[in-house]
Amino acid sequence: MKLSFDPQTLDDAQASPEEARTAGILSISANGTSFTEGVSFDDEMLRAGPLVSAYPLAEWLVWNWWRLRWEPTPSQVNRHWAFAHRLSSVGGGYRWPSIELASDGERVRLTSAPSAEPCSGTFRYVGAPRSEAVTAGTFESAVDAFVQAALDRLGKRLASASNLQTLADGLSGDRIDAHRASFRRVEAMLGCDPGEGDEDAIRSLLEDAPSLGEQAVFELAAGAMSVRAPELQSTLDRAGFDFRPEDAVTVDEIDPAVTWGTTEAWRVGVVLARHLRERELPNGKPVTNERLAEMAGAPERALWDTGSTSDGLSFEWETTGRARIALRSKWETGRRFDLARLLAERLLSRHRAEPLRAVTKSYTYRQKAQRAFAAEFLAPIDAVDAFLAGDCTEERQTEAAQHFEVSPYAIQSLLLNNHRLGRQGSLEALDRL
Repeated sequence: MKLSFDPQTLDDAQASPEEARTAGILSISANGTSFTEGVSFDDEMLRAGPLVSAYPLAEWLVWNWWRLRWEPTPSQVNRHWAFAHRLSSVGGGYRWPSIELASDGERVRLTSAPSAEPCSGTFRYVGAPRSEAVTAGTFESAVDAFVQAALDRLGKRLASASNLQTLADGLSGDRIDAHRASFRRVEAMLGCDPGEGDEDAIRSLLEDAPSLGEQAVFELAAGAMSVRAPELQSTLDRAGFDFRPEDAVTVDEIDPAVTWGTTEAWRVGVVLARHLRERELPNGKPVTNERLAEMAGAPERALWDTGSTSDGLSFEWETTGRARIALRSKWETGRRFDLARLLAERLLSRHRAEPLRAVTKSYTYRQKAQRAFAAEFLAPIDAVDAFLAGDCTEERQTEAAQHFEVSPYAIQSLLLNNHRLGRQGSLEALDRL
């Protein structure tokens, strides 16, 4: 990913000194794809990007850094989320590209669309809609370099007195301090700007890190689950089941080409599911409750006892001498899906095991990998294809759902995402199951 500006003169008498000194042709690209290419209305020449000031964009990137880096996309995008993740909100009177930055914690996806026709303004973005993902580390480096370039362009005297320098210093201090970084991360995952989160609530959540695991606390925050350890324990006492993790299946390295964080989350889940299927269930037949429970090390009753439900999330928690699991759904198909997700979480986190493993509704990298695994493991697309035999009618999809003991929505999503139905889906959308 590259964020840059080619210095140019800004013909605007009302521009601040900071804006005038950082004026230039903005260029944003990822994986060789340009997100800013367009045509200037002055001469109809194709350019790498518009003439803007880098200063307001640099301020916006620094202020929203924690949310851009850690806040997952909500199921329903709202104005508050969009303001922190879409460049169109930068402001300053410039024609910013229609780029959205969305993170799952491990990767940041850039999506953009060309200018609508007819287009008013000084610059028209051209080309087809674009979408590219980069690693979080790549994103951080690109932002850091862009902000530093803007500060360097200001010069030492102007930079030292600028708001951008103040914001950048504050961000740097937060990033290098482990405790402050964890606080800001949870704050961002809860959808709050820096300094606007409930300090007491955030610190309370972080106090559970020793008993639940730090990553578990982050996952709960990303899922908007401000639940504390005592509440989870109460849920286990009321609706939990004992399980034996030592009886569950294990896996070795599945594919050296598939690595956590750099590979798309859906691919990690699908590859793991296919690997486990080939070893344990090579015939593509449905996974029975008995077999699923056995592979997860859980009692089969946890799947059919729909009277024992947890509040808000499915999870398993290993404490000294005891392991308990609680499932959220009131429907057996939902409980099967969540148990499969928990199995995936345990297999994927085997080298970084924590006491609590949770299934949430968020779209973090971990949750997306879980969903993709559960979908492919319970209803492999090849087996679904064989069952449907080309008949993708709603009635036949319902029969497939009953055959594989998953929800009709799971079957429909698999068909859409694997291009078996009319709407062009995307395997990346497996995380939406």
